[in-house]
Amino acid sequence: MDAKGGRRWHRNDELAGQLQMLYEILVIGGYDESDARRYPQLAYTISRRYEPINAIKDDGRLTEIPGIGAKTVGSCDAGGLERQYF
Repeated sequence: MDAKGGRRWHRNDELAGQLQMLYEILVIGGYDESDARRYPQLAYTISRRYEPINAIKDDGRLTEIPGIGAKTVGSCDAGGLERQYF
């Protein structure tokens, strides 16, 4: 539960932290900040989801989350992101 009494999912918060870190690394490395800004936005969206990210992935509904497209889902299915995030 968060301070407002909402349900929080540990895995969602963990993934959101990793996405925020990815943003910071990209910006420090010289990646265009306007392009990298999608990662903290996605982090916020995932951390505020009302259900666990793993359940969403298992149900094949990742593209329902704003900011996650078919390319990201394809990376997850290939195991690229799965080792890190799921």
